[in-house]
Amino acid sequence: MTGTSILNPLTNDKILNSYLYDTVSVKVSNESLFYYKGSKYSVPIKFINHTVSLREEDNKLYVYYNKDLITIHNLSSNYINYKEEHYIDGLTNILK
Repeated sequence: MTGTSILNPLTNDKILNSYLYDTVSVKVSNESLFYYKGSKYSVPIKFINHTVSLREEDNKLYVYYNKDLITIHNLSSNYINYKEEHYIDGLTNILK
């Protein structure tokens, strides 16, 4: 068996990362926020009342919905952490 490989090639990075990192599931509130480690973080309003998955890596919080990355927050000690685009999205929806 010299020169032949009996190992299959590695799967893509997205699949490998799902095995390497722990995820946490949380529900998004009516304010378009979810709670994580003493702080609240925003997501787009279309995710209100949905459950999202969180993965913490390198002082960042990656937020997924159905395995799709929807936003990234820097971890913060601030109680509320709104991304400007999420805040504007919420205000625009209120004004409609």
